[in-house]
Amino acid sequence: MTVEPIPVIRAAYLELFMGASDPYAGIDPVLLQQFNLPANLANKPDAYVPLKTALSFAQWAAQGSDIEAFGIKVGSRLQISHFSAGLRSALQGAASLECALECFARLADREQSNVRYRIDRTGGEVKICSLVDAAPPSETEYPDEWLRIMSLMTVIRYFTGNEWMPSAIALQSHRVPGQHARRAFPRTRFLTGQAETGIIIPASLLLLATTRNYPRGGVAGVPGTESVATGPAWDFPVSLQEIVQTYLEDGYPDINLAANIIGCGVRTLQRRLKAFGLSYTDVVQQARFRLATDLLSDPGTKVIDAALAAGYEDPSHFTRAFRRLAGISPKQYRRLNYAH
Repeated sequence: MTVEPIPVIRAAYLELFMGASDPYAGIDPVLLQQFNLPANLANKPDAYVPLKTALSFAQWAAQGSDIEAFGIKVGSRLQISHFSAGLRSALQGAASLECALECFARLADREQSNVRYRIDRTGGEVKICSLVDAAPPSETEYPDEWLRIMSLMTVIRYFTGNEWMPSAIALQSHRVPGQHARRAFPRTRFLTGQAETGIIIPASLLLLATTRNYPRGGVAGVPGTESVATGPAWDFPVSLQEIVQTYLEDGYPDINLAANIIGCGVRTLQRRLKAFGLSYTDVVQQARFRLATDLLSDPGTKVIDAALAAGYEDPSHFTRAFRRLAGISPKQYRRLNYAH
């Protein structure tokens, strides 16, 4: 039996959903908890949350709005600065739009893990497709489709300027784009009921270089760029670990909560982890250890603060658990790895 990863999305997009609903409203911690989300996500844009929960949050934020208008508004708020640090660095350092799109295709699953991008070249045109590791989006998931389109637009407009329009936009949705889409893209053809969501651009555009003054960086294997760490490959335990880490500051995330969040029963969760030779306790320990090591890399973070952030009420319990995994204490780990 193949166990697929849990689709996740960075918490930064929750702010985009809320801002599209009300530009002046922050994300209320009480509101987040109503959606089974940690209360402190407003300060953690790089935390991961289950995509299903995020889309439920988006659908709530879109109440009373035309779903197309809401999707476009969400995407229009998206900027390079909303992307994760690794992706942002790669895009800012890309020597050309072609390099930038290849970087984006390689790293975009760190934004929304169930989406893959592919670049198809045919004659004088290029189609950048987004592929979702699930069934095609329904009408209620339409904001997600527009978010993928506008993510591509954000990358391309970083090189072309904000007035640029694609030759065509391909939509999986069978819904004919209305006035909001046509107003946002007056010179663009819309293709509905397509197998893949994406945009079509002239091939000549790929040679365009940015005029913005950033040091060159990028992704290993992409011409003209340098190495950017991409992290471990996504699988079920890694995606669960990312989600668990988001909840640690609220204490130990009970297995019943974890199962509820990802939409399965406790026994199903345990069975899926067993296929990888892991228990739920193993996943929580790994999430705690990774969060702790990240925090300990900052010399301004006290060990006790790292312990609390990792969900330990007693620092001595944290030290013992850390020593079991690392073989040394948190203070020794910091001294050996981050001594100046």
